[in-house]
Amino acid sequence: MSSKSADEERRRSKADKQLEVALHSGLPEDSSGIDSNPVYRKLAPTSEAKYASVFEFWKAYKRKYPEANPCEIVWLKHFAQAIARSTISKLDEQKATVQLVRVKVRSFTSQWQRETHQSIPKHVRKAMAPYIEKDLCSLIPLSNTQKAPTFLTIQNYGEMEELLWKKDYHNYVHEGCRVDKSTLLKVHCYSSARLQEICNAKYEDLLCMIAWKDEEPEIKLEFKREQCKGMADDPKKPKHPIYERLDPAPPLFANALLFLLSIFISRRAFKKYRTLEDVLAARAPKGKYQIMEWADNALGSPVFSEMTVDGLTEKAKTASS
Repeated sequence: MSSKSADEERRRSKADKQLEVALHSGLPEDSSGIDSNPVYRKLAPTSEAKYASVFEFWKAYKRKYPEANPCEIVWLKHFAQAIARSTISKLDEQKATVQLVRVKVRSFTSQWQRETHQSIPKHVRKAMAPYIEKDLCSLIPLSNTQKAPTFLTIQNYGEMEELLWKKDYHNYVHEGCRVDKSTLLKVHCYSSARLQEICNAKYEDLLCMIAWKDEEPEIKLEFKREQCKGMADDPKKPKHPIYERLDPAPPLFANALLFLLSIFISRRAFKKYRTLEDVLAARAPKGKYQIMEWADNALGSPVFSEMTVDGLTEKAKTASS
């Protein structure tokens, strides 16, 4: 037997044994007990309500038009027009906006597929955006009003921190709640999706390390961003690491990493570091970095937990809490 044939036989034998292991550990002998329905990611609570609302409207539409089928572009266009003519935007009190109608139609197609376990043809779904932006916009007409972006200025930020720490007359049972709020204020940037990601983060979603910068030790923190809105499977997901040293250096009350460290230490999240002194004394080998490992019992816990009068819970904060 040639060397190539022997290698093929070994691989085949190994694969057969691997399959036997799977069968022995519970793999069904056939696939008859497995449903053929597609599996979708769980919706955020706020999205669930919006998806449910537009789907209820579809049910009403279906009662009026029993033959309606969103897989046919004529019906989906007609339903989009029904949405547009029955919706009033907060930005324009007279009519719906193009963006709002697009969001509602997209929410509907997604929810319809979830509910029926069927797929709306891609060319039908893709045709809706230009249809709403051009044809429907001029037919009804729709408003092109968009919410003007607003930015948090340094003065705004300073006043918010001062209010939280000096002029907030709420009686906090746990000062940790105030620390959490201040920390979220520091790391809230880029978008609401970014804030949601941070609020829902568990320790296993974070990577904390000690490295070197300009011959001095520096702590860095990075969100792994496993669930990145619209880019879940994209290896080029945006990353926004948090650094200890910034140039120019902000005042300590604005240093996000300092406040995050206080949360990590108070909740005994590190495997080896119990105090701030322990953390600040940590060193990586010269020119290299060292991972600051999390305690095993902290990995599945949320970084920002809801608090009750009895203390921390295992429930993560939401972006609106």
